[in-house]
Amino acid sequence: MLNQEHCQRPSYKSKMGWKQLCYFAAVICLKVLFVDCQCDQRPYGGPLMCCAGKNSYCYVKVRNLPKNDTTTKRICYCDEYCKLTKDCCHDFEKIKKSCRGEPLNCNVGAWTAWSSCSNDCGVGVMKRKRYIIQVPRNGGKACPPLRQKRGCALYKCKRKARTAFILPANPYRRVPFGSYGFEDILPAPQKHQPKDLKVDSYCINFKLMVKRHQCLHTWADKLVRSLPVCVECQPRVMRGNGKCRGEGALGVRSHWKAFMIPRCHGEWIRLGPPIPNCTCTTKYFSNFVFV
Repeated sequence: MLNQEHCQRPSYKSKMGWKQLCYFAAVICLKVLFVDCQCDQRPYGGPLMCCAGKNSYCYVKVRNLPKNDTTTKRICYCDEYCKLTKDCCHDFEKIKKSCRGEPLNCNVGAWTAWSSCSNDCGVGVMKRKRYIIQVPRNGGKACPPLRQKRGCALYKCKRKARTAFILPANPYRRVPFGSYGFEDILPAPQKHQPKDLKVDSYCINFKLMVKRHQCLHTWADKLVRSLPVCVECQPRVMRGNGKCRGEGALGVRSHWKAFMIPRCHGEWIRLGPPIPNCTCTTKYFSNFVFV
């Protein structure tokens, strides 16, 4: 920028008086200082220099400088990067507001109430969120976090969650009494089933959520996330209430364990109500039986 040295008295002789010469020199200095060194050239027939980011072509030349003057910068910039390099034109802040408007900070609403615990028994998660009322504009402050989580624990459970023990449906599906098969290996008590009462099997579908790495290279490899799980509850393993152990509740995570495979267990979510008169045989499911 120009300083007072550019307004020094000229050394050449003139018929005009000293005061008149100083007046015209001051006018010239002001023109150079406030016309050449500003981003807004529109009052003088030029463009409005208003550039975002780092733009080396967004500058204004300072004219009428002596060639031997090295103390004054010959150009000033009108891009946003000039604030970092400290070579902005003197009207940069004013032009920035007129070009892009006043900065608007993000404005968010109040937090919603915490959700209920994700687990009806034991450790779970509670969530809450808030919504954006005003998005940030023109370099305003960014939005704060919109979602929060916190842990929760319900130790006074209404019922104790039971773990389902499973085996592959093939070849471990139980056969009627009197036939040779898996029934001879794992006999099941029948005190709750009269001999003249016929009870059919039913199926329950699950979505696999977690499987420990100890299940690798065992028959539990059939449990994959890409296929829904079908588990068959057969009459020979039903309990006194006519249900199998570890059926779980609809839409709630529960635990499963691979029978006779140490430390092979995980979690799944029950997908629907029991399917009566059903056997887990379709190829579109991972098929198992309750033990």
